[in-house]
Amino acid sequence: DIMIRGLKADYQKIAERTLKLSAVLDEGKIARIITPLGTDLTMPIEGVKAISSTGLLLEKGMGGNLPSGESFLMPEEGKSQGVLYIDAAVAGIGKIQSQPIKVIIKDGYAVDFSGGPEALELEASLRKFDKPGMNVAELGIGTNHEASVSGNILEDEKVMGTIHVAFGNNISMGGTCNVGIHIDGVVTKPTVFIDNKKIMDNGLLLV
Repeated sequence: DIMIRGLKADYQKIAERTLKLSAVLDEGKIARIITPLGTDLTMPIEGVKAISSTGLLLEKGMGGNLPSGESFLMPEEGKSQGVLYIDAAVAGIGKIQSQPIKVIIKDGYAVDFSGGPEALELEASLRKFDKPGMNVAELGIGTNHEASVSGNILEDEKVMGTIHVAFGNNISMGGTCNVGIHIDGVVTKPTVFIDNKKIMDNGLLLV
């Protein structure tokens, strides 16, 4: 089902949407995410290059994960601040069945978790790696209009109208946190500002 949904999408449209979004992120200095549940997270992104996962693997030797469709980047290390409510899914845990996970983020690290059993599991997984596991590693924005939240992070993080924040390793994005964990949490109904420009309104992508 994941592949049927995710791969039937028009990937030319996904690519166009993703590249436009990445261009906006590339020019930005500050990303701010708010949600009706109470998320209010500020992430400095100045000088960071966004990565476009378009799904267009058109030449021999090209690689990527499928289904595809996201623009993502590494926030500046040690600088993200605020509150994050993860309400859709978490990598390795699946769909959130109890209550949203509340994460307090200070100076680029998760410092407190609360919620149901999913919050306990996420915190336990990250704390095995001490402070590096708590590193705010990634901000991603889904761009696949056919994907839906299924509990499989390969699809969940691609859902258009969601954002995801990851903790742990950021080496593949140019960072310095080389730790043996990288866990994404998916958030629905986000409003996203890049500097003072609104690029998503309650889950509606405006780019």
